[in-house]
Amino acid sequence: MGISNIVQGFDEWTKIEKNCGFLKIFYEVTCNLSGSKYPTANLYFPNVLRVKLELKQQMASRDAFLNNIATRMFTKFEKYWSEFSAIMVMAVILDPRYKFQSAEWTYKKVWGDNYHVKFDLLKDRLFAMFDEYARESNIP
Repeated sequence: MGISNIVQGFDEWTKIEKNCGFLKIFYEVTCNLSGSKYPTANLYFPNVLRVKLELKQQMASRDAFLNNIATRMFTKFEKYWSEFSAIMVMAVILDPRYKFQSAEWTYKKVWGDNYHVKFDLLKDRLFAMFDEYARESNIP
């Protein structure tokens, strides 16, 4: 076995280690969202955000291998998950651990300075839903 084979083997193990670290996040998110013994609606938003931020971080990486994988994954991610489900974000807002501040911070993180347009729309939807509930329940 020559030195070039050893170096090539080392490079392969390095790629595998990086890949495992990168994919671990997807495994954890999948486990969180597929739980059957507890409700998962309030976990949706933080987990989707975690995936999005990890992909963006790896896309900015100098590691060509992870950068390439993350770029291809991000394209698929944006196709299916670019718009957060308003109902799922509302579940986070109604969770006493997160509330409005958590959702607002997340919107800032994802959409930058123009976050308020999307966040205000979300708030309007939530308040409209509450108003409808209050009318139907005869709550003053």
